[in-house]
Amino acid sequence: MAPQTMLEAIKKFEDNNDVLIPNPTLKEVYFLGYKGYSFRKLLYLQQSKGHMKQITQKLKSGEMAILDVPTPVLSGGQVLVKNYYSLISAGTEASTVKAARKSLIGKAKERPQQVKQVIDVLKKQGIVQTYRAVMKKLDAHSPLGYSCVGEVVGLAEGIEKFKIGDLLACGGLTASHSEVVCVPVNLCVKIKPDADFKQAAYNSLGAIAMQGVRQADLRLGETCAIIGLGLLGQLCALLLRASGLRVVGIDIDQTMVDIAEKNAVDLALHRADVGMEDKIFQFTDGLGCDGVIITAASHSLDPINFAGAITRKKATIVVLGAVPTGFDREPYYYKKELQVKMSCSYGPGRYDPHFEEKGIDYPAAYVRWTENRNMQAFQDLIYTKKINFEYLTTHVFKLKDAPAAYDMMMKKSEKFVGILIEYDHRKPLSHSPVKVSSNNKSTAKVTIGFIGAGSYAQSFLLPNIPKGNKNIALKSVMTATSTSSRSVADRFGFDLCTGNGKDILEDVGINTIFIATRHNTHAEFVMKSLLGGKNIFIEKPLCLSEQELNEITEAYRSQCEGNGSKPLLMVGYNRRFSSLARVLKDSFKNSPMAMIYRINAGHIPADSWIQDPAIGGGRIIGEVCHFVDFLTYMNDSLPVTVCAHTMKEANCLNDTLNVSISYHNGSIGTISYFANGDESLPKEYIELYVNGCVGILEDFKVLTLYAQGKKKKKKLMTQDKGQKEEVKQFIEAILKGQGSVIPFEELYSTSLVSFKIIESIRTGQVVLI
Repeated sequence: MAPQTMLEAIKKFEDNNDVLIPNPTLKEVYFLGYKGYSFRKLLYLQQSKGHMKQITQKLKSGEMAILDVPTPVLSGGQVLVKNYYSLISAGTEASTVKAARKSLIGKAKERPQQVKQVIDVLKKQGIVQTYRAVMKKLDAHSPLGYSCVGEVVGLAEGIEKFKIGDLLACGGLTASHSEVVCVPVNLCVKIKPDADFKQAAYNSLGAIAMQGVRQADLRLGETCAIIGLGLLGQLCALLLRASGLRVVGIDIDQTMVDIAEKNAVDLALHRADVGMEDKIFQFTDGLGCDGVIITAASHSLDPINFAGAITRKKATIVVLGAVPTGFDREPYYYKKELQVKMSCSYGPGRYDPHFEEKGIDYPAAYVRWTENRNMQAFQDLIYTKKINFEYLTTHVFKLKDAPAAYDMMMKKSEKFVGILIEYDHRKPLSHSPVKVSSNNKSTAKVTIGFIGAGSYAQSFLLPNIPKGNKNIALKSVMTATSTSSRSVADRFGFDLCTGNGKDILEDVGINTIFIATRHNTHAEFVMKSLLGGKNIFIEKPLCLSEQELNEITEAYRSQCEGNGSKPLLMVGYNRRFSSLARVLKDSFKNSPMAMIYRINAGHIPADSWIQDPAIGGGRIIGEVCHFVDFLTYMNDSLPVTVCAHTMKEANCLNDTLNVSISYHNGSIGTISYFANGDESLPKEYIELYVNGCVGILEDFKVLTLYAQGKKKKKKLMTQDKGQKEEVKQFIEAILKGQGSVIPFEELYSTSLVSFKIIESIRTGQVVLI
């Protein structure tokens, strides 16, 4: 770049904070320094082709930050969008920020249900695991925002409705305040190149308002009242007027009443006005409103009761806002036969993983208005100028100034309605990992990368990796989202965080990989890790199909033959490493045994990813494998036959079943896995019968041995399911050059038995292993 051009760009940077000089060379930096530009500015310029920045908040302290986070990598059915603007939803986000800035006691008062969950974990798992679970939530960087507009910069394979360079309005929790967002295809709609981007950024709120109006199901010429004239209420009012309805607006804030009267409603009233009901009945010629949409947020029953007072008989009341619905039965609702409807966010498809995650649309002939079609209709109304809400945008903040926007909201230092965050969409972005620290030694013998580090990994794997050992280094981590990758890196001391598993798999400085992602990705990551010569710790299951199992087996054996030494492959079957399990095993050696393993597994909804055969594999593959492994470990013999039967239930999930297994050494085992029990019963109960002796292990806390007429009991203060010991043994095996902690034959057998259980259920036959 020519010096004069550089100086012009610097001048523009000074005037507008608009970075136009990515990565100046050392010679160019010296030139700029000679011209008098500070080191701070030079550093800013050197970093201008920087990592993605995102607004985050910590629940523990309420601290807000604009963090460097890794650019997300596309998954199936997703679109990568570089943001132009995102909308701060003042009501929803102010509530979130306010809660985060409260004391721990204040947080607990706001979330009594979560406090109950913490107490339950404390009772079952003890103080250490409870502390880890709580701190995982409190210490995490939480994203904010759910409505934005920007440009397509990446598309997952198979997406044909968009192309690179298209402009999109986006919604949902991934449409956050970030320079780049990764959004499911059905939560994006295309907008015109000459669209009003600032109005388009209201996309999510527009869809919510649209769905509320549709739920009211009103007709041309009818009257609808809006209770609550914030952003959502104003948008509802504009949509209603565009539909040919008369609109009454009501709020407790006179400023919002005045704004609505000028721009959005036919009759604007303050809630404290004298004779409000009479005014509304006069406005409706004595009939009352045909419908009411409540968009207010309140702990009071006044909105729902007032809605009943101002409607005609058989009217509809739609609840969009966060208000209690314990209305007075008399005199309004009973006598008028009113209908109260809840409106589900953006519309049909919301919270349905098939629609949102897999991109499966509903046929328009049967579901005319999905959340996606609501978004598109909203954008069309803006573009054709049938609605115009430019007046709602009172503030636009640059990304770097965004924390000031939240401070303004909390302190109410200025009057505000709609607040936008503006991004420099011309800024080139790096896709390289984000450097977080330099604490780890390059001479470490075990250099670790984590692919996936969700709740389980943060509670049971990462805390059990020895700290302060010069031979162990945490190098890089990738999780499902950019903010969680950064959170885990900060909390556990990784050098790097990334959004791309490839960065870890191909890093020659990493020799050990922990994989704790969703089950459908396990086989792929294991195969790539094996081919890369890495040591592997994979959370169960190893894979989801026999074909994948055979491919892994072939790759593993090929590595063994090629290198002359077996690569270390470990599956997280932790129960065999429990201290009480080891005592139980040592008490009954070298004899066939009869084994019973009862699991009070609890209910998992049918729409959970765990139950999805394509993603989680179902609970047999995803969890029953644990208990297959445990019985194999206990009797030191591999299964030879399996027979399984399930209880009939409505969703055909096959998660309440009995499994009978026979073994080479003559042992027999029964696994009773029940999803239909009461959660107050401890989850796991094991009985072993051997040569006139009996061992009973209760939820990995109490072991009782019966032998020669005597009874011995061993009790732990807290549950020990073996996670700490399994991680310890895995790392020690690497450091000492030992073989696999669990023989590969047993890993293979456990996966194969899981598949054969499903085969037995399907065929009704005993299956040979």
